[in-house]
Amino acid sequence: SATMNMLEDLRAAQESLQLSEEKFKAAFDNAAAGVVMVAPDGKYLEVNSTFASLLGYTKEEMIGKLFTDFTHPEDVPISLDAISEFIDGTQRNTKFEKRFLRKDGSILWGIINASVMRNTEGKADYVISHIIDVTDAKDADAMLRILSRAVEQSASAIVITDPQGMIEYVNPKFTDITGYTLKEVMGESTRILQSGVHGREFYRVLWDTIAAGDEWRGELCNRKKNGELYWEYSSITAVKDSRGVTRNYIAVKEDI
Repeated sequence: SATMNMLEDLRAAQESLQLSEEKFKAAFDNAAAGVVMVAPDGKYLEVNSTFASLLGYTKEEMIGKLFTDFTHPEDVPISLDAISEFIDGTQRNTKFEKRFLRKDGSILWGIINASVMRNTEGKADYVISHIIDVTDAKDADAMLRILSRAVEQSASAIVITDPQGMIEYVNPKFTDITGYTLKEVMGESTRILQSGVHGREFYRVLWDTIAAGDEWRGELCNRKKNGELYWEYSSITAVKDSRGVTRNYIAVKEDI
């Protein structure tokens, strides 16, 4: 009877262990982020379905291959440095950013959170890494930098205001034409430029047009910082958010 109880306890323990392993495998494979296990020699011991799918491979195509085979050549050094720090014991966990190469040759930007797992002797068994895909954010950031440079270097004066017409940004060309720097006009009303040439009705039509979501185009006589009058041809439009709410107005001005 005692032997039977011991066998039953052993069987129950084995079943519990098997169930735990199955749960771990399911959690590993179906994690929202990419998860990989890398051996000290740099080979993938395990890759979850999420990460394989992100790169366009099957798990079978990746397991046993070097992680450097899937890393952008320029980012191999930073990856090797992270692995070496784990192996020699100077680093227990790390976080860094790098580029992966998809099967179709395109780039995936990932933020890596990596930790080292050691055996009872203290030697590194493997490195486990969680990879979060930030490619869209990187692409958006690159586009913002391009747009920023385009606005900064534009041959036209550009003014961005809030919905009430308070100035939030002017580009260098605006400063060249008017003499006002961004610091001097930020937070000021666009009325700071008014020359007195146009009456109230002129500005009422302008604001009614852009407030309705339409583009206003026309000639304006404005006043520079030094008091000199100048004429410009302006195009003013509303900048709306994803819900269609006006967040800003942008004016593109040509000195005529």
